[in-house]
Amino acid sequence: IFVALAAEEQGAVGSNTFVQRAFLQGLDIIAAFNYDAVGGRQGIPQSVRLFAPNLQQSPSGEIARYYEYVGGLYLPMFPVRVINALDREGRFGDQKEFVNAGLPGIRIIESEEDPSLVNSKKDRWELVDYNYLQQVTQLNVAVTATLAGGLTTPEIPLIEVADTPGAYRLRWPVDPQAAGYALSFRPINQAEYPLFHFVRARDAGDVVLTGLDSTTTYAVSMTALDENGRPGPFTPEVIIEGK
Repeated sequence: IFVALAAEEQGAVGSNTFVQRAFLQGLDIIAAFNYDAVGGRQGIPQSVRLFAPNLQQSPSGEIARYYEYVGGLYLPMFPVRVINALDREGRFGDQKEFVNAGLPGIRIIESEEDPSLVNSKKDRWELVDYNYLQQVTQLNVAVTATLAGGLTTPEIPLIEVADTPGAYRLRWPVDPQAAGYALSFRPINQAEYPLFHFVRARDAGDVVLTGLDSTTTYAVSMTALDENGRPGPFTPEVIIEGK
């Protein structure tokens, strides 16, 4: 859903109220994408910054990785620069209230800010770069539509360390609608996704992956792919300690 939240400057009153009501109403919130200051200006880099706290091990970090990955598929010339922080130093946004409630929350903001325009009467419509804003909108549509339109999140796989060093066995129920799965074995100190291990649906459900490093600690997750290869939400990451 699209929500315009009021009174952010007065302490994120609108987002705090929304989060409380969402819990009371039992809304299933996959993630909160906060677009705040995305109009751009002539001459700034053609990219966006994405802020996510505790990038290596948090729900916000997981959705940030998904956002960067899917955005790169659809708008490779308009990259997402992921930053390991809740927000800019000394600043905050409405995503904070979602994160404080234990929900994935990220902030997307233009590539460069002009401090003289922040919360200023000089920040006028004629300064907006509409080509830049169009790309931000396309990015939003691409990621949101992929996340919402993909298959449901698979069950978290049962992961066993195999006898052969660097081999792992994964078992999970196969979705009859899935064309395949993408499996991620992310080294825990790496912020972005590694190369995925792709498994066709007919081979899925009980697979053994080899050639990994048994001494590396991995954060393991997976997503179901529909017939068009569209990835839905990833499972929560499971930590497999290295030896």
